[in-house]
Amino acid sequence: LVTSDDVAKRLAESGVSKVSVALMTAEPKQYDDLMEPIPDNAHARVCRFIKEVIRADLHLEITAVDRHDVDKEKLENLSRSLGIASPIGWRTYFDYT
Repeated sequence: LVTSDDVAKRLAESGVSKVSVALMTAEPKQYDDLMEPIPDNAHARVCRFIKEVIRADLHLEITAVDRHDVDKEKLENLSRSLGIASPIGWRTYFDYT
């Protein structure tokens, strides 16, 4: 997981023009459950990175998995509050358990 505050700027300076971020959910605990990041409590860092990407003027794609337990409206609202203009790319969820 990206933790440095200047990663987006460095990506832009190195020629990267598009970034895709799996935001997954508006709920921090659910994000940790779904993504199993190391360390935990990664949702805030992901949101901060999204804001960095926008400031660096990179094209940003946000993706999430279309699961019954993810509040899509709440995630769409979070996405807009972070400054994301484009819609979330919802992916089909397959439960292999």
